[in-house]
Amino acid sequence: MNWLEEYQKDAAPIPLNILCRFCQSGRDYWLITCLNKFVVNFVEILEEKHINNMQHYFTFLASLYGNLIENRGATIDDQLISRLIPFIGISLKSKVEAFKYFGIIISCTLAVNVSINDEIAKNILKLLFYNIEIPFAEITFQTANVICERLELSKLPKKSILHLINDFDLFQLSDLLLKLMSKYEMVAFLSLFWRILIQQIISEKTSVDSKNFFTEFLITLLDLHRLSDKQAEAAFDLFLDFIEENKKEIEGEENQKSKKIFPKILRKQIKSMIVRFPNSFDLIRKRRNKLIIQKLMEECKVSNLIVGN
Repeated sequence: MNWLEEYQKDAAPIPLNILCRFCQSGRDYWLITCLNKFVVNFVEILEEKHINNMQHYFTFLASLYGNLIENRGATIDDQLISRLIPFIGISLKSKVEAFKYFGIIISCTLAVNVSINDEIAKNILKLLFYNIEIPFAEITFQTANVICERLELSKLPKKSILHLINDFDLFQLSDLLLKLMSKYEMVAFLSLFWRILIQQIISEKTSVDSKNFFTEFLITLLDLHRLSDKQAEAAFDLFLDFIEENKKEIEGEENQKSKKIFPKILRKQIKSMIVRFPNSFDLIRKRRNKLIIQKLMEECKVSNLIVGN
């Protein structure tokens, strides 16, 4: 610890870049381990009200760890990742506000700066949605959107999302998501969230009551007055994906002409969306398979007169 002596003599603060350089020396990151243990210990020992008055410690940690991630060079060291991820997990599961916000900030910093693999990303998302509470709900969904967008995820952790939907007050959850949709472009997260709802709606394993529940929830989120053009386009893409995925199954059935993929109330909503967002549907028609487009239009009773040639 000789490097500390010059600062100790003058009782001078240690610049953040010096701390970062020392953390990276030798690539063992022992200082990170010490800081993590210190924080975990005092979070366990002290009462929450005292910890929330110590936000400067978490601000310091967020600055230090954020700088280490942002100034990592071409690649991030596996040693650093192995020390950060478990600590982020502990912070995201914590009920201590300052500690939880620290975990959210570092999760975003990782997603923006590092190409972490899908497994780590999904684990972070699971922890984000673990026992989510109202005060953290808005920033949690914003963080999830950043992770989905930056890492180009193709799936959300399905069990975690279904658990979230079942545990949350549905009106509260739909109001929150609609509010976020109107304020931010949430397509990256929403399209994956909607996919899970549609899967539940069309699955033969889902009970009738559950199908109705998920259908009503999805229609609430596809509010014609709240959707943006980009969100509508993402929704059209999803519906076409499910048409395409179920095309072979439909073609193999004798009553294929009468076979419908989506429930009637959802088909009516899709038709209303096509009328409400013609430009978004036109963009979809230019790049998707014409037969699949036609199948969706037939299913939702949308004539060529409505969409044009």
